[in-house]
Amino acid sequence: MSLRARLALAVVLLAVVVASSALAVLTLVHNSLVNEVDGQIASAARATVGPPAPKGATLPLAPPNSNGSASRFTQLYIAVYERDRHVGTVLKGLDVGPGPAVSYVVARARRTSPARVAPFNAVSADGQSAYRAAAVTLPQGRLVLIAIPTRTIDSTYGQVRLGMVLVGVLLAATLALTWWWVVRLGLRPIKQVTATAVAIAGGDLGRRVETQPHRTEAGQLAQAFNVMLDERQAADQRLRQFVADASHELRTPLATVRGVLELYRSGTLDDLDEALRRASEETDRMAILVRDLLLLAQLDQGVTLTHNRVDLGRVVTDSAIDLRVRQSARRVELKVSPNPFVTGDEARLRQVVANLVGNALDHTPADATISLSVERLGNLCVLTVSDDGPGMTREESAHVFDRFYRVDRARARGHGGSGLGLSIVASIVEAHHGTVSVDTSLGKGVTFRVALPCEHGDSGLTTAGPAELSTSFQEAL
Repeated sequence: MSLRARLALAVVLLAVVVASSALAVLTLVHNSLVNEVDGQIASAARATVGPPAPKGATLPLAPPNSNGSASRFTQLYIAVYERDRHVGTVLKGLDVGPGPAVSYVVARARRTSPARVAPFNAVSADGQSAYRAAAVTLPQGRLVLIAIPTRTIDSTYGQVRLGMVLVGVLLAATLALTWWWVVRLGLRPIKQVTATAVAIAGGDLGRRVETQPHRTEAGQLAQAFNVMLDERQAADQRLRQFVADASHELRTPLATVRGVLELYRSGTLDDLDEALRRASEETDRMAILVRDLLLLAQLDQGVTLTHNRVDLGRVVTDSAIDLRVRQSARRVELKVSPNPFVTGDEARLRQVVANLVGNALDHTPADATISLSVERLGNLCVLTVSDDGPGMTREESAHVFDRFYRVDRARARGHGGSGLGLSIVASIVEAHHGTVSVDTSLGKGVTFRVALPCEHGDSGLTTAGPAELSTSFQEAL
């Protein structure tokens, strides 16, 4: 059953419950009014036990109440049947009409004692007036008919019934309006989401759900659905671009290796050693690329990292020493604050520093200075690798962590990078619940900052201060 059908069924059931409740209330009101009149008839029946009144007499007053006052029996009708079975003495209130037309046979069949009356419905001879009546046998053996008109009951019951009908109509209109409103604002967007999903499954990838009010759940659903579609489309685009870039990167080394093999097989290869050297270089390049791709795939799948205590100061110091060994003429600056301890995978964190330093080496001239530093700022340990090279534009820096992205000018493909080094940095830092950012502009160099959560609490260990690290660094060189 659809949600619309369930809602309609719920509205119908609610209407049935309300109608049943209204009918029960009307029945209770009617029975209460009838019981009140029946009680008055029973009281009048007990009062009739005594000598009969003169023929044609009226009942102007009732017996005094407990407070001494008296009230008129304005709606009471009393008729005494004579021996000839015709109505003889009649006593009636001032507001009573012609009285009920009840024959002697009917009255005798329904007669009871004054102590236990059984009222029944009766009408006047002209059919215009309705009564509640009771036939009572007096101790003298005479049969008496006692009745009270029911116009008060009918009037009160009619007013209550009219009120119930008006309330029912108003409630029905409210339910109908509510159903229409819920269907329009609640179910129609869901139907639109379903239609959009079907259209996208059919190949219309650009289809989106119409904008809905954001304050409603349906509007939030439509917005979330559109965001999901946009993210999915962007992910598919990134995947296609990633496959295309990977294919492009592998095509050149594969073509080189294939060319060498073809030349060797055809016997036209002049310098075998040079050809094998070229093939070996391209094979190494493919191995590095495949390794980087595998690492990124593992990081994307949430590969489990080790959680050990890592001294970032030592990691940066070792990287600075390696940098001076690789390029002894390069100017290197090092600054390490005390206690830069984090919890993480030391091998991966060393790879982060190595990739950042390698990026600076590949894309800066030999006379450019490379600065490495680690400092503790509150609960964060901030690792910085900066250079005073050519820098990048804002547009270029916005994509520097994208996979296979290369910046033109000095940061060109000719340096041999695969365009995955900084992507690996971003993935490793994210796996350590940290952040990485870049600050650069043309002619002012590049600064990469990696912020990682520091190890909680004081370890009780000490580490060398900046002056000591600087001295040991110089001694190591």
